[in-house]
Amino acid sequence: MAGEIAALVDVLRPAGRKRHQGITLLWAIGRARRAMPRLVRWSDAQPELRALIACPPSCALLRP
Repeated sequence: MAGEIAALVDVLRPAGRKRHQGITLLWAIGRARRAMPRLVRWSDAQPELRALIACPPSCALLRP
């Protein structure tokens, strides 16, 4: 599963784009799938996103 997520991040990152943009999109899709609020404060989202962005593709955070 982690490999599939890493592949999605690469697909969502066209030339010139940063890795965090794909991760942020997948994070938002995951929130929507779990019926979590669509809008969140940056101060609430930042720790979750920071952990995901810092995590290599093999990281346990990316596993179900």
